[in-house]
Amino acid sequence: MSKSASDLVKEAKQQIENLILSDEQLENKTDRNPPAFSNIYVDPKGIKYSTSFGDGVANLKKHNTDGSNHIEGFFTEDLNLLDVTTSNDGIIFTASQDGYIMVWTSDGSLIFGFGSNEDDVDVAGLYSELVSIDVDSTGTLWTLDSAKQFLQSYSPTEYSTTIYKALDLYRGGKYEEAVVEWEKVLRLNQLSVLAHNEIGRNLFSIGEYEEAMGHFELAGNRVLYSEAYWEVRNEELQKNLPGFLIGFVVITVAYYTIKFTNRKYGYLTEPGNKLKKIGNIKFSNNLLFTTAFIKHPIDSFYYLKKKQKGSYLGASIIYGIMFVAYFIFLTSKGFIFQFVEAADMDLVAIVFGFFGLSLLFIICNYLVTSINDGEGSIGEIYKGMMYSLLPAIVAYLAVTVVSHYATYDDIFLLQVLVYTGLGWSGLLIYFSLQEIHNYTVRNTLKSILMTFLFMAIIIILLAFVQIMGDQLIQFIIALVKEAFRNVFY
Repeated sequence: MSKSASDLVKEAKQQIENLILSDEQLENKTDRNPPAFSNIYVDPKGIKYSTSFGDGVANLKKHNTDGSNHIEGFFTEDLNLLDVTTSNDGIIFTASQDGYIMVWTSDGSLIFGFGSNEDDVDVAGLYSELVSIDVDSTGTLWTLDSAKQFLQSYSPTEYSTTIYKALDLYRGGKYEEAVVEWEKVLRLNQLSVLAHNEIGRNLFSIGEYEEAMGHFELAGNRVLYSEAYWEVRNEELQKNLPGFLIGFVVITVAYYTIKFTNRKYGYLTEPGNKLKKIGNIKFSNNLLFTTAFIKHPIDSFYYLKKKQKGSYLGASIIYGIMFVAYFIFLTSKGFIFQFVEAADMDLVAIVFGFFGLSLLFIICNYLVTSINDGEGSIGEIYKGMMYSLLPAIVAYLAVTVVSHYATYDDIFLLQVLVYTGLGWSGLLIYFSLQEIHNYTVRNTLKSILMTFLFMAIIIILLAFVQIMGDQLIQFIIALVKEAFRNVFY
């Protein structure tokens, strides 16, 4: 039987690993040596649960009949789980080697956790060696500490019983009653992500999509937010579709009416001439020159090189607009696609990264081409690169706007818009370097590769200088402190 492409790729990967990894590293490869179960539990309904150790693997599994894991999600850290049990209503309880007890919903969402590993403290709730966990019919949780050799029990609190009741109501299809219970949970813990997420799920189930979106946003659940927004958008489209169609017909009729009557009476001639005069002003003409690169890139770069069109001021304004568009794209996309809030971003790094890398490219390209018979000056490279950025600007702004009206199903469209804009601008930059330096295709590609290599060398050197500089400063500070200590004390 012939091997599939994935099997061939996996085999090739393993052969490469055999060559470069040590025996110890190969033994620790989880894709070759799957993690062993640390415990297995079968509930009264016959559903099987398992726990295991290991980074990057599912430490907790709820096994389906086909062997797959019913619990969605992926544990990126090793939870060191040793034991698992469930209550009568499907709540999952796990015990970890670190002495922590974690409580999960039936689908694997974390409700809360408690406990600690303290070998030298004999305090209730703290463990030296937590090894087993169980729950009885009343909801009381029992744990075993093998090192201290005693049992500990935990009675359900109002907070936990309210959560369990709300989850049970959701499973029973009593969504409005479940919302009431989850609101009680929020009064006990206003920061409960789980409560907002579950309120959203219940509201979604009864068709309250807009309100559900608000709770999904607070919970950071982009997947369910997308599904709720799809329903809201679908309703809005159905409601407003007749108006859109009528508007489209009116605009089309008006356009052709104005076009026909203008041919006969010429009433748009004078306003058109005024617009042309504005466009002929040197400043606006230089700024709008960037649009010519879309239709006639080679000719436009020729005019730019001969200084017949374009200016440093126009190029700098486009450069600034590009940064604004890029910054808006990073910080202002719709919730579904905005994975990092602006408040959590390193804005200084964004500013220095954008301007530093782009200007470094220009400088490095000039240095590389100056020793390889390139005809362009650093100013011409700067203008050529900036006047090539219009497609990227349009793409960033378009994606930012569209992202507020898109769902996860539309992510391919957003990716196409971004990659098309960046690719188009990249192609224009390539043509600008080829025309400005009067290079062949081969020489242009070679100069670009050498530019990136030169940039990498400079960045590495700067990083090295910074590290050494920090160490030197710390050494000088320590030396000065030591000198003061010896002289004055």
